[in-house]
Amino acid sequence: MEVKVAKTAGFCNGVRYALEMTLRAIREKKDDEVICTYGPLIHNHQVLMMLRERGVEEVRRPEDTRGKVVVIRAHGVPPEVRRALYKNASRVINATCKRVARVQAVIKQHAMKGYFTVIVGDEDHAEVIGLKGYTAGRGVVIHSPEDVEKLPQEWDKVLLVAQTTQNEKIFQEIESRFFKKYPNGVVKKTICGATKERQQEVKSLAACVDAMVIVGGYHSGNTVRLVEVARSTGIPTYHVETENDINTSEMRKYKTVGVSAGASTPQWLIHKVVTTLQSI
Repeated sequence: MEVKVAKTAGFCNGVRYALEMTLRAIREKKDDEVICTYGPLIHNHQVLMMLRERGVEEVRRPEDTRGKVVVIRAHGVPPEVRRALYKNASRVINATCKRVARVQAVIKQHAMKGYFTVIVGDEDHAEVIGLKGYTAGRGVVIHSPEDVEKLPQEWDKVLLVAQTTQNEKIFQEIESRFFKKYPNGVVKKTICGATKERQQEVKSLAACVDAMVIVGGYHSGNTVRLVEVARSTGIPTYHVETENDINTSEMRKYKTVGVSAGASTPQWLIHKVVTTLQSI
């Protein structure tokens, strides 16, 4: 089987930064220090297992960081959580993705001017929960173009942003409807450039293979987007977390397979998937 691997597959800069910050904290930690992350650092089970094996705890409540070194996850946190972490932890390492931090700042600036904020994203995703915290209570999350029609018409100052890993095509459709409803609305294009590049490359790769395999966590938002983009081209697409998820008998019917991966997927995991496919 011929396997074509996307050049953009694997860690984005934000994930790489968060992981490097955490690994540095592990290397430099004092004997009496305990390192923890507030929620999962990134959305990849295998990487999280590696961190646990190195003694990194995962906590869900700010009070559970008391006396510990805490790493703020790549997705960021709401401002009230951030304040609580600085109050409780012995030290805070802010590993929020720089692009996510910029979106937080944009929302905060507009909220201070009285804007309502519309966030295109997954309501339960950690990044979106964090972003919504900067809206001063005037934020709403939508995920489809149809949702624009449900927004209050009387809003006069409205900002539209997106979760950084959103589907570019869907955001464009929402933007079009948004301007029809709010001619004076403000739109900030906050989808990460790396996200756009990955989605575009998946489209291009899908055009010259028999099937696509997307590697990444089942709960990873950007990985799920890549799966959606690949499937939208009409070719068979398989979402796997590890090489063990590959259905070898199913894959034997394809001569050429394209492989891409989410922004939280390590290279060693991609390599294992590619090697398994090549052996079929």
